[in-house]
Amino acid sequence: MDVAPFLETMQRLSKSLTPGDLDHTLSRITQAAVEVLPSVDFASITVLHADGRLETSAPTDKLLWNLDAAQYELREGPCYAPGSLTHIQIGTLTMPSWVALWTYGDNPSCG
Repeated sequence: MDVAPFLETMQRLSKSLTPGDLDHTLSRITQAAVEVLPSVDFASITVLHADGRLETSAPTDKLLWNLDAAQYELREGPCYAPGSLTHIQIGTLTMPSWVALWTYGDNPSCG
């Protein structure tokens, strides 16, 4: 992987971040992930709260609200994979372990 585009994006990101504006910072991070990481079309950040509640932040597309909610309910998927709640997780919904998300409900954004 050519790291030059990644480094350029990180430099732009670091210049655009302002202290105290968490929503803006998280949005820039997810936008950068889509711009830089190969085969990444959408990105969001899952926040694990102290009470165990999961929350989606800074999605790059509206469909991620429903998709992430399905993952939290089913307790599986790229946002819910073991270890992903404390680390960056890059996943695809075509992985066999997340079959339930393919057919979750009648929502086309979750299938």
